[in-house]
Amino acid sequence: MSRDPRLLAGLPRSAWVGFALLVLAAAVAVTRTLLQPALERHLYHLAGALILAGLFGPGLLRELGLLRDQDEFQRQVAQRAGWRAFLAGGVVLLVLAHFMPWPQPPAFGRELPKLPLNAALLVMLLTYVCSTLQDYWGARRGATAILLALAALFALGAILDEAPDWLGVLVDLRFSAGLLLALLVGRRYPQVAGALLLVLALLTLLNLRTAEPSLRLSWGALLLTPPIITGAALLREGGSE
Repeated sequence: MSRDPRLLAGLPRSAWVGFALLVLAAAVAVTRTLLQPALERHLYHLAGALILAGLFGPGLLRELGLLRDQDEFQRQVAQRAGWRAFLAGGVVLLVLAHFMPWPQPPAFGRELPKLPLNAALLVMLLTYVCSTLQDYWGARRGATAILLALAALFALGAILDEAPDWLGVLVDLRFSAGLLLALLVGRRYPQVAGALLLVLALLTLLNLRTAEPSLRLSWGALLLTPPIITGAALLREGGSE
């Protein structure tokens, strides 16, 4: 597709849907201040959900292969914009987490306010690494390297953490076993393996609810990001066959 000099020309329909959701979110945010306090919290979450859907919904659907509304030129524009957003977001998060003062009452600890920022930065870096490996090597070969490395890392961690309580080791090996199962299935059925990885991520998220708040964010980023990115790539690989 060639460049169109007209303002906003050539935008896919999903962009207008996303814009409409953002306008609706703004309307909800304004309306919640005029209603009873009992409804304010629910409308606040509704506005957040609409913003999430409007900003990231179309992109997530494209990454899963469920939405194909862009031509080659539009994809290149989106990729360049995404790379710049990655750089800007990464620099800002790093500066906020490690160079800005964070006053906090001693009872909560100095590092507590930085945990969400560090977790967000970790998600960005893991997404970059996993996406790079799968783009260079292909979805299946990249998934093999990522899942093997992650399974080995957490298996070693389980042994070091629980030994000589070998029953505890076996319990902690569930995550690594799930990764290896998805790896074996993915050799012939990439879409099934992708779905298994997304289910594994969901079960891990539910399990993390019992973890300490200080560990929940960092472990969540480490445990959830690679399976989600790898699973989405395998779903997209299977859908393109």
